[in-house]
Amino acid sequence: MQTPQSKSEHDAALAAMPATELRKRIARREISPVELVEALISRVHELDGELHAFCDFDEEKIRASAQAAEKAVKSMDSLPLLHGIPVAVKDLIVTKGIRTTRGSALFRDDIPTFDAPVIEKLHAAGGIIFGKTNTSELGWKSAGSNRVFEETRNPWNLDRTPGGSSAGSAVALATGMVPLALGTDGGGSCRMPASFCNTFGYKPSLGRWALFPPAPVGPMSHVGPMSRTVDDSALLYRALCGPDDRDIYSLPAESYFEEPVRPAERLRIGWSPDLGFMPIDPEILAICEKAVRRFEAAGCEIVPLDIKVTDPSRALEIIFATGIGSTVRRFPDWREKLDPGLAELIIKGESLTPFDVAEAGVLRAAISMQVAAAMAGVDVLVTPTVPIKPFPIGQDGPDDVAGHDLGPVRWFAMTAIFNMTGQPVASVPCGFDSDGMPVGLQIVGRRYADWDVFRASKTFEEVSPWAQHWPKISGLGQAGGK
Repeated sequence: MQTPQSKSEHDAALAAMPATELRKRIARREISPVELVEALISRVHELDGELHAFCDFDEEKIRASAQAAEKAVKSMDSLPLLHGIPVAVKDLIVTKGIRTTRGSALFRDDIPTFDAPVIEKLHAAGGIIFGKTNTSELGWKSAGSNRVFEETRNPWNLDRTPGGSSAGSAVALATGMVPLALGTDGGGSCRMPASFCNTFGYKPSLGRWALFPPAPVGPMSHVGPMSRTVDDSALLYRALCGPDDRDIYSLPAESYFEEPVRPAERLRIGWSPDLGFMPIDPEILAICEKAVRRFEAAGCEIVPLDIKVTDPSRALEIIFATGIGSTVRRFPDWREKLDPGLAELIIKGESLTPFDVAEAGVLRAAISMQVAAAMAGVDVLVTPTVPIKPFPIGQDGPDDVAGHDLGPVRWFAMTAIFNMTGQPVASVPCGFDSDGMPVGLQIVGRRYADWDVFRASKTFEEVSPWAQHWPKISGLGQAGGK
């Protein structure tokens, strides 16, 4: 019989274990889905009272799913890709029979009658839905606050934002409350919280993961895997990749996968610190410039790029204001119930004309061509993920970026520009600032070249590993940062 101390150590080891290793041990019957789920539920009880990563956590359903998975392990010769592995699901993703508030008082009591395509695939792959994670309202901002639930806090500093809008998913991963998570990304919402929390965030190419219901911002929005390692996100990517007739942008299933992901050799790494339009915090820039040089240890060539991409801010504001506005304006009391910052953005959008909306579409196409031309001579493009340090809890965004007041949208245009182009893109942890807060590096691939991004990310992970660094609050492994 285990002593309390040995059980605690055992549970901590499960919490820190990558999903790829959990998968192998479940298949070998060395770990049961039930004991894994119980260990993680205990961590949620221990940590989430301060962090507020989860907004819906039905332990009865989670335990029932784990028991069913454990029973199947005993009767199946081969297991699906995610069998018995807990996966946290962002509250913007529709889940049958599980409340999906979208972080909004307008949807506070909505219990969907169907699953989103990625949830159907998650069930088919044997994954266990491990609660719903907190988001900003309708995913409109890069913070973990809304008017329905407590604000999600960054585990590296509880007074700072974890970023958003996939805030809860990143925090749950960063503290070992779950090994895998789903996020959505309409302007950087998988990548920005990954950057702020020292985790891996990935936005697939447009159409690689089917999306339904359609997002308010249309094909700007993607669903993506989040994890602590590249291989873990690649596992989740493989399991949920593929078409769905409900999504007109969805692509045929990708045929090429590796397990595990192999690092790439002799890559030409295009480096752009600002894409020609974005002010960058000097310390963030210095950390990222130093980090990108680590690719040279893997035999890669760094190619400085003098990119001058058109500032997408005007188009982004139009797309967000009109897209989200079209969703909420059917509610007669939307002005009173919405997050004030979001309501202000929509009200501002009421003065837009159809010609403004068309202009945003034209600009989006022009930007896509500019980025494609800039990447013509390189394998991947690398930039800072976020141009700032994590801002304080209670704010919708930063006060400024390197002394420039950029408003509610422009400051995250470094990530959102690749939502406009539909390219695959990841954020990898690359260091810590002087306050001990994580910093991320963004790796961008050509359209549909998702596996190139995974391989480039794996290359960086090999020369600059990050998963051993945990926030102190987690009680796991080696503390990172300052």
